[in-house]
Amino acid sequence: MQIVKRLLDFYLNSSIHVALSVYALVKITGFLFQISTIENTALFAFFGTIVGYNFVKYDALARTQKLQMRYQLKAIVVLSFLSFLVCGFYFFQLASQTKIVALVFLLLTLLYTLPFFPNRKNARNWAGVKIYIVALCWVGVTLFLPILDSGQSLTAAVFLVAVQRYILIFVLVLIFEIIDLQYDDPHLKTVPQQIGVVRTKTLGTAFETAWLEYGRGKWNSWCSSEMRRYSEEHQWRKRLSGR
Repeated sequence: MQIVKRLLDFYLNSSIHVALSVYALVKITGFLFQISTIENTALFAFFGTIVGYNFVKYDALARTQKLQMRYQLKAIVVLSFLSFLVCGFYFFQLASQTKIVALVFLLLTLLYTLPFFPNRKNARNWAGVKIYIVALCWVGVTLFLPILDSGQSLTAAVFLVAVQRYILIFVLVLIFEIIDLQYDDPHLKTVPQQIGVVRTKTLGTAFETAWLEYGRGKWNSWCSSEMRRYSEEHQWRKRLSGR
């Protein structure tokens, strides 16, 4: 059991679970918009997420020497380095415009972690903006990158899915902001700090309900169109066979 616990701890602490979530959302984008050649983008997002999240989580602690290099942390460093190499490989498989957008989100990640401006903290510690930056990055990587790499246009349907996915990530981050409420600096002005835990839960429930209702509407529309197509095809086959 101890080995299983260590493996599970490594799986969580090394951000593999987050990377799998990003990978799944990219594949969902491929399904929604019928993108057949999406594997390069999905793998780029998977390995890039491991690098980005581990950099965000451990960089500040490592630079202040508050983090001792335990065995698990060394393994995470090795995994992150290998992921960086693989991520670089898949980066060069992307289309030119996709590379530019990917670099923009890389800059956002660096801005989120490192204090670029004099006498200013990093974006992670800017009052009230953390949750919006995180949701924006997730939408950009899991939706806009694969759409652009496939050469498709940014239609109204893409932006509708973007809003839906932004709401999903926003609600999920709200949960972690509630969990971290007792540890977060009061100056961060997270949503629970500003409106309280009860109102944050109400807000998350309202957004999630809207997200589910929108998804159900899209599903019903798709089922109706598929049933109509099947009926038309069935009538066509009957006429063709002379029955």
